[in-house]
Amino acid sequence: MFDLRELLTSPAIMMLENDAFWPYQDVFIAAAAEMDNAGSIVPYTLGNTGIHVERLSNGSFVGRINRAQYGGCSAIPMQCQTGTKTACPQIGCGLSLDGSAPITQHDVDYQRRRFHLVGQRGDQSLTLLLKNQNGILSTVLSNPANANSMPLIVGGAWDETTPPQQCFWRPVSANWKLALHVIANMYRTLGIPGTQGVGGATFAEHYVFPNLVFVECANLLASVIVQPTATSRSLCRVVLRAKDRDASRIDSDRIVSALDQALQEAAEKQRKIADGDLTAALASSDVKRQTISLIAKRVYTALQSPLQRCPKTMATAYPLNPRSGLASG
Repeated sequence: MFDLRELLTSPAIMMLENDAFWPYQDVFIAAAAEMDNAGSIVPYTLGNTGIHVERLSNGSFVGRINRAQYGGCSAIPMQCQTGTKTACPQIGCGLSLDGSAPITQHDVDYQRRRFHLVGQRGDQSLTLLLKNQNGILSTVLSNPANANSMPLIVGGAWDETTPPQQCFWRPVSANWKLALHVIANMYRTLGIPGTQGVGGATFAEHYVFPNLVFVECANLLASVIVQPTATSRSLCRVVLRAKDRDASRIDSDRIVSALDQALQEAAEKQRKIADGDLTAALASSDVKRQTISLIAKRVYTALQSPLQRCPKTMATAYPLNPRSGLASG
């Protein structure tokens, strides 16, 4: 049986996820709406591998592994060996943060940032199996058989011809599993009644394993891709898009406000869990705990296979905790 607190707070668990979980999952990494023009690039660190997606001149997308996985370093610095993604000018490094926004040709330092990711010639980089489902891009690094072929059908049709109302990234001081849990239940967590919100607007959430949540409000649909950046930190990549042309600015502000409240709630829960008060943060009898239990079980199950394939390597790097059967922090 897994230890939920350990899954949310242990640096060793995050390092194990980077090695044995993320490379084997079909991970959502970007939304097409983030890349409006040819040459736009969205970087993403998947586990400890730096990758990126670029929109080409013909409107299609290509995913590549970054040119320099460790930037210009001849050896990995100590501050980059903690499991926390570091702020570094070398955004192509698999151990650094991806920046604060997608890269566009309007950026002053576009050429420098693009070179870190693509190099001189993108056609010489290793390409990824990239899928575009309803405008959401995903990839799998190590096992294409894990690619999710299920369509992302959420809240009716998504009008691809309607420009996105907002695209933004939000950091949150919470483990990625906890952040997903709170976002996937945010209207109930924040006390918004049922599926009917202020003014009669319909609210709904839909979680897609491993790292995507759709949030619906009236005529707007928000996609939230959650990316781990440290044991207790995550990055939420948010795109708000109209399902039809009747969506209003009020609906957009309503979703953003609710999301910001949810991220504050996730940070507070993470603090309580880190202090050892798991019950206060996630009551076992609360229906809202079901989502995080589902995520934790699937992560725990996925981590068992690599442990069985190479027990000596994993046992040396991540000593097992007999109480939970997982690596201890």
